[in-house]
Amino acid sequence: MRKLVAVIFVGLVAVGFSSAQEPVIHPITENGITKPSKEDTLPACPAKDEAKPRDGVFKVGSGVTAPKATHQVIASFSKEARKKKIQGTAIVQLTVDKDGMPKDMCMMKTVGYGLDQQAALAVRQYRFQPAMYEGQPVPAQISVEVSFRLY
Repeated sequence: MRKLVAVIFVGLVAVGFSSAQEPVIHPITENGITKPSKEDTLPACPAKDEAKPRDGVFKVGSGVTAPKATHQVIASFSKEARKKKIQGTAIVQLTVDKDGMPKDMCMMKTVGYGLDQQAALAVRQYRFQPAMYEGQPVPAQISVEVSFRLY
């Protein structure tokens, strides 16, 4: 028998997790599936040629340490993806602010079938230790991979 499991990989830009921190299962609403709202639909990220760092937002490296996730939420499969047995990885780009909150999210890679909204819903609930530069917390841009796999 196959199980549907959403696996979250956070990393692309060196985001780590404390080994003591367990992922939190996202609350379930209808038939075991979380229903995303309209706010959970993220815009596509601008093309690399058009993407410009915003003032005051740092990139990891050159003395800037990566934010570290302190709270993560496991994304649920959408009803449509479960029915069609869709697998894939969504990539969410975001800024972790000085307080460790995710802001300014956009989709770098989409999967479709409602999984992008589920990824956004989960990542929006993440919490981080902020990036550090010269001993001070700073906003930094990172990417989060949210993988959906059938097992």
